Formats: sequence, C-alpha cells, structure tokens
Amino acid sequence: MPESLLFMAVDCRLNLPYFYAMKSLKPPFFTVLLLAAMMTACDQFDKPARHGKSDPVMVYAALRPQVFITAPDSLEGCQGLYTYDSLKIPFDSLDVDKGKKIFVTKPTEFGILMLGNKKVALKYDRDESKELGAKSFKEVYKGNDGLMVILTDQAIKKDGEVVWVTGTLEIRRGKSWIRVRIRGVVGC
Repeated sequence: MPESLLFMAVDCRLNLPYFYAMKSLKPPFFTVLLLAAMMTACDQFDKPARHGKSDPVMVYAALRPQVFITAPDSLEGCQGLYTYDSLKIPFDSLDVDKGKKIFVTKPTEFGILMLGNKKVALKYDRDESKELGAKSFKEVYKGNDGLMVILTDQAIKKDGEVVWVTGTLEIRRGKSWIRVRIRGVVGC
C-alpha cells in the first residue's frame, strides 16, 4: 500500500498536507506517531464533555420547541398563538387550525408546546406571572417533569380584542435552558 494512501485511510481529524511536506521523518516512525495521535483524538468523541457540563448543541436540540399546525381541541375562547420571530409569518396567518405555531396558551390556565415530537401541556403559574409594564407581560408555565416556560411579550398593536405581540420564549429544564424570539397573537 503506498504511503500516501495509508495516511488517507487513517485520517480522522488531522490536517495531513503539513505532514506530507515533512520528508525528514522516516515512514515507520511517522506512522506510529500518527496512529497514536489519532487514537487519542478519536477516542475523545464518545466520552462525556469535560467537567460534567452537557453539550450545548444537544441541550439546544432537546429544548428547542418544534413547529406544529393544529392546536388541541380543548383550546376554545381566549387564546395565545406564538411562533418563531424568524419565520416571518404574518400575524393574520396565525390561527388555531393553521399557521406554524411553537407555543399555544389559554391565558391564565395552560400552555402547550411540542418537544421531542410530543405535545407537552404546562399549567399556568399565577404566583410567578406578572405584568411588567403597561404593554408588557411575563407568563410562567410549569410542567410535571421540571419543565418551565417563561413567556415575556410586549403588545405592538391592538385591534378590538386581538393583540399582536413580540417577545421571547424561554424554556428551562434543570440547569439547561434555551431562549427564542417569538411573535404572536393573543385574543378572544
């Protein structure tokens, strides 16, 4: 097997063009050195993160709310319908049975979001929820498994009983959390 093919076959993480230019090392020594370095480097992928910290990408993926279209049947009367701000969905397109939603509420009662392809129901926490200003609110919803959702929104337009809002949706579970920008419609 030619020497260059051997190096390509075992390349895992190293930038080998630099090593190809080094003609002063003898091939057997270089091969042993390279294999030892790769075994050490490749072995790190299946070990947990250092210092017991969880991988931020995995936490982000696990807590990032998924988009769903149809709201539950139990949602009648007043409701809050929220989506990602980045989706740029017109406010008029948010409806119970259409539009891409990430969080749905029946204000002062419950909230629903989808995590891990499952709809998760959360109860409204009256003690931690409060009015932050004339047009700004903080609503807290809690689940049975330590999941907590903090919805902070600010009214930007009102038309009768319908209010258009923007803000953030923060999802927490233990020490892990994620915050996303949202926009939505609240009304009866």
